[in-house]
Amino acid sequence: MTTQLTSLTNFFRDLTPRNRYIVIAVASALIGFPILRIAAEDYRGYIALGPGGPPHNVIGWLGQILLKPLKKEPLHTSCYNEKAIKASGPNGGVAFLKEKDVPVREAPRPKIGSWTAPSRQLTDLASKDIIEAYQSFLSSLASESPTKLKIATSTLERHGPALFVASDNPSHPIAKSMYREIGHMHGSDGSLHLNLAPKDAKLVLERGWGQRHPLAGTVFTVYALTRSQFATTEKQLGAVEARRAHNPEVTGSKPVAAIGTSFFAVPYDVFVIGVWS
Repeated sequence: MTTQLTSLTNFFRDLTPRNRYIVIAVASALIGFPILRIAAEDYRGYIALGPGGPPHNVIGWLGQILLKPLKKEPLHTSCYNEKAIKASGPNGGVAFLKEKDVPVREAPRPKIGSWTAPSRQLTDLASKDIIEAYQSFLSSLASESPTKLKIATSTLERHGPALFVASDNPSHPIAKSMYREIGHMHGSDGSLHLNLAPKDAKLVLERGWGQRHPLAGTVFTVYALTRSQFATTEKQLGAVEARRAHNPEVTGSKPVAAIGTSFFAVPYDVFVIGVWS
């Protein structure tokens, strides 16, 4: 190996200045073209995700590359410890999901894009009608509790509707840090980003329905539903709607629940359907 390097060094040293430039140019092209091709493919994939979070252009693409060193492992649950619970505010230690209501996901986890942001699902995408059904459901929550919830353009994504705490001055620290945003659905794949309480996030992750955002603080990615998964959930949604129709206390008068430490002013059973969407 040493002999080969010495021969190459002597060969390069014996070249005329002009020929050295030619050799450098050819070597750079041989090395650079594959890198440029990989970069171009990665950029096209980034653009194909659609708008969300970073600028939908080369600046946003470069920016998310710079953030890659900050990415966190999305599937571990060790982060949901006592320290995280204490930092999550007054309801941080409360579990709003019951284990019996979150079944183990039978299908394998979908493939998630490698980009830091936006974080999107690449396989098992939800159909347009499923996406519309759940967007309509989230809107109905806000319309039925207008003093507690509202729909507005996502502050975190900068595109698309999101569910917010209606109060301009929420008492919860995480609600403030997340600009009062509870969650939003992605129209491109049907997945959601939700702020989940630590214990609920741990349960949803362990049952296979979601994973932590690459830059996870409190934001949690909940996978989109395929048509077969939606069929089961739709029956439960209908049952919830029936209970709400026959029980005026189901909306508005029960104590607020917390989605990931942001306050979600609807009862527990409605929240479960929202998570599964």
